[in-house]
Amino acid sequence: MKKFQIIAATALCSFAIVGSMNAQAGLMGQTVYLEGIYTGYGPNSSGASNNIGEIVVGSGIEYEQVIGLYSDGQQVGTALQSWDFGDTSIEFSMEILTGGIDAIAFGPGDFNGMVVTDSLGSIDGFASASVGAIAGDPIYWTDYYGFPQQDPVLSDWLVDQYESVDAASRAEVVNSDVLELNLQGMVWTDPNNASIVFDIQFVPAPGALAVLGLAMVGGARRRRR
Repeated sequence: MKKFQIIAATALCSFAIVGSMNAQAGLMGQTVYLEGIYTGYGPNSSGASNNIGEIVVGSGIEYEQVIGLYSDGQQVGTALQSWDFGDTSIEFSMEILTGGIDAIAFGPGDFNGMVVTDSLGSIDGFASASVGAIAGDPIYWTDYYGFPQQDPVLSDWLVDQYESVDAASRAEVVNSDVLELNLQGMVWTDPNNASIVFDIQFVPAPGALAVLGLAMVGGARRRRR
């Protein structure tokens, strides 16, 4: 059986009356900037990037792209990759369109995935992110392809890149405006059901914190009586 691979480089509204403050958390209705980045395969690779641009998060799939599937430099099929944004989550999925594919892989490296930026500064802020539901039986690159025994330098590099498919580091908040979603080295062995969900938590709106603080004070006063 041949092993095929892809190396892809690819809001809830809360209102609090504190002066005239109007705070919003979550992604729905927000404008974000997307950039696909792959740092490259091997220690001396220059990598590649794809500036997708701004998208508005809504009820449909925000970004889709048909990509080629290659083995040994030859195209053997096509697939549709999708990034579907919800209010507090982002789902990546793949759908095989053509070709007899038994695995879909994202090349290993420091980073191979999507960078999401709050380009307008209208989101309260990314606080943290984590890996949620995963489908398609993914494993790591070297668990599927092994190590190139004839190239010890590359083998050592691959050892350094190892990251479990559900590692917390696959979803990282760089700062309150930038989120990195890393698919590096993931090999989906059930390519017709390949998906991963990233769950996102947001910085509480200052107005919401103020209201919560008032509620806590009120509760404390009631206990004293």
